[in-house]
Amino acid sequence: MKNYKTVIGAAVAGLTLAAVSSQAQLDLTGGTIVGKLLNQQLTGIAPGSNVGANNGQVSSWVISGAAADPNGLIFVYQDVNNGLGPIDNAEFTGFPGPDVTSAQAYLFTLGLGFGAAPSLIAGFFPTPAVFGGTVTFENGNMPVGDTSYFLAVLTTDTAFAGNFGQIQDGFSAQGNILAPATPVPEANTVVAGALMLLPLGIGAVRALRKERTA
Repeated sequence: MKNYKTVIGAAVAGLTLAAVSSQAQLDLTGGTIVGKLLNQQLTGIAPGSNVGANNGQVSSWVISGAAADPNGLIFVYQDVNNGLGPIDNAEFTGFPGPDVTSAQAYLFTLGLGFGAAPSLIAGFFPTPAVFGGTVTFENGNMPVGDTSYFLAVLTTDTAFAGNFGQIQDGFSAQGNILAPATPVPEANTVVAGALMLLPLGIGAVRALRKERTA
């Protein structure tokens, strides 16, 4: 079967984060759940025979003010694999690299009633990395029917919006998640940028006129 793992070229700038202990505990005390999107279907996108199939679910929680990250939002994800086989990667889009302060797979959480992940062995993705706006939890080998650890991304972001997550190995599936909101430039910033480009446009027009009259 064709392998659909992510291939990341050496030319792509990225940050590989340290592998973590499977017994790590995420401290959410003092935090508030400000957004959640639960049990979103992971719909198959590859291979062709899997397109449109229900390959599991993904859940998202957004936490503000927690002890682990008091100045930014924490994004917590959990995948359920009902696909064609084990999954190696769990990916979550919408994360500009500089905004991510930490990404880890946690077995336990402290506070907010999350409890513990269902399995002590399966569902652990030990190698998180950030590449091109995507946080990837790698080397999971999570079996069919299993539920992942809590895959947490700590950020400096203060707003969130919809995006998509993906699981993959011998197959790929996508589902809706919550992730950092992309900042929209203020109107005066856009106008200032346009004014800076105006002289370049005028210069190009003058050069074209000179070329035509020469």
